[in-house]
Amino acid sequence: NAEYGGMREDEESLKSLSNVFEGIGGVDITDGLEAQKDLSQLVAALTYKNKILTNERNELQHQLEQQEEQYDRMEDELKRVKRERRSLEKSKKEETNRLKGENRELDHSLDTLRIQKLDTENKIELLERERDSVKQQIDELKFQLTQAHEDLSEQRQKHLDLTKSLETKDKQLRTLADSYQTD
Repeated sequence: NAEYGGMREDEESLKSLSNVFEGIGGVDITDGLEAQKDLSQLVAALTYKNKILTNERNELQHQLEQQEEQYDRMEDELKRVKRERRSLEKSKKEETNRLKGENRELDHSLDTLRIQKLDTENKIELLERERDSVKQQIDELKFQLTQAHEDLSEQRQKHLDLTKSLETKDKQLRTLADSYQTD
């Protein structure tokens, strides 16, 4: 509204300025008083117009300064946002690299655990085979021990039988010897 009012004033001053110029063109130069009055009106109109233009220039200058300040603030904000973005990208890159490193470490640990698991399974399988072999050896030794025990029992029995047989023969020989002596 203020701008519109300023524009209306400008139009009116331009019309009055135009009227003054038209008046000058049609006035006789010898008529000095009238010309002086017209010049006076022209100077007043030009002074007024200059004042309006100066005000407009000052207003535009003020708007330009505000826009430059706003531009500077926006440029500073843009720089800050760019720094922040670079910082975030750097942090993201560092975090990504850290996570990749951790992932590699975990993969390595997992591979190590897999190898250890396979080694352990192989050792368990080897120990089970060894246990089965030892069990078989124990069974064979038990069987041999049982056989040896049975053989020993059999030999004892034979020994006992032989001892009885010898005792019987010894008795018989003594009896025979006693009978020879008595005869």
